[in-house]
Amino acid sequence: MAQTFWTGSNLSFTNGSKIVTVNTGPSVDSIYPNSKLKSVNYNEPVEVKTAYGSTIELYENWPGSTANTSATVTPSSAAAAAAGVAAQQVVTEIQNLVGSASATATANSFVKRDSNGRIKAATPSANDDVVTKGYFQTGSALSAAGIFHEGNSVNPLDYGLGTSAKFISFNDWDDLLSYDTGFYSTYQNNSTAIPNSPPFFSNSAINTLVEVKREGARSVVVVYETKIGNISKFERVHSGTVWGDWHEYYHSGNTNFNEFGGVGSDDRIGMGVVASSTTARFYLPINSENAPTSVSIVGSFKVIKEGVSTVATGVSPVLNATSSNKVAVLDVTGLSGLTVGENVQLATDTSTSKISVNS
Repeated sequence: MAQTFWTGSNLSFTNGSKIVTVNTGPSVDSIYPNSKLKSVNYNEPVEVKTAYGSTIELYENWPGSTANTSATVTPSSAAAAAAGVAAQQVVTEIQNLVGSASATATANSFVKRDSNGRIKAATPSANDDVVTKGYFQTGSALSAAGIFHEGNSVNPLDYGLGTSAKFISFNDWDDLLSYDTGFYSTYQNNSTAIPNSPPFFSNSAINTLVEVKREGARSVVVVYETKIGNISKFERVHSGTVWGDWHEYYHSGNTNFNEFGGVGSDDRIGMGVVASSTTARFYLPINSENAPTSVSIVGSFKVIKEGVSTVATGVSPVLNATSSNKVAVLDVTGLSGLTVGENVQLATDTSTSKISVNS
């Protein structure tokens, strides 16, 4: 649309010449023939013949003085009327375009929002096309690129992501090799053990979580048995064509690092030295924030002279006051046949013999 007013800050005027040079000012493309030009050094309007490049040509020679000065151009009545007509044409074209806007994916039309405020688009084909929801769900290009989406049947909920773990049922723990990486839950309630189950694993466990991790030809299965009073975690690795053994994780819920014995008879549970002819002193490593206050004894124990023979059986150690939060010092008194400085060992009499250090 034509401008209705033009101003240049520096124009060169030459007395007696029809040519005016625009040194500083906007484009002269908006100056129409028959427009009126005025300058600071000649305030009467002079009619413009044409304008092009940086030149304004007049119908008559410039009557004012030669100078470089500012100037303004006012369109003639005819030019103003023509500009008005052109503006109206533009308005009409815009109205027509807006009126043809469509809420559907219509070619060569303005986009129009539907009653829900959404816009529609056709199926994309070029890299810079808008991708629609429908294409994202079913697009073959995404499938070829290996992108997980509803269209290629990959649902993260199938793998325990974003919701409760997916329930699975199987008849052999080796069958877990057929499951993809993910989190699963299972419930075992059999009267007989399921083959290849984790050791000491309850067959009536509830809320059992199974984690499967696939790494090429290698698979790792982690099992969490979580029920009141029992928290266990087992791990097993399959590599090549062979399953490895189950391994249990030790934690504060199933392991007392300040407890000795309770596994088998004649187990060596502590090393010591003869403190006197009647006393053997043993040092048991513990892990506690405080020094021991007492020991709890189940069953009885024996003292063995290293590499020689059993010195005594059926004995019960007592806590020595020199114990610390890292070492429990235990004394066995009432012995005989000992030489001060000899090395001795403390062992269990039976599989139930156990010492618990209390802090």
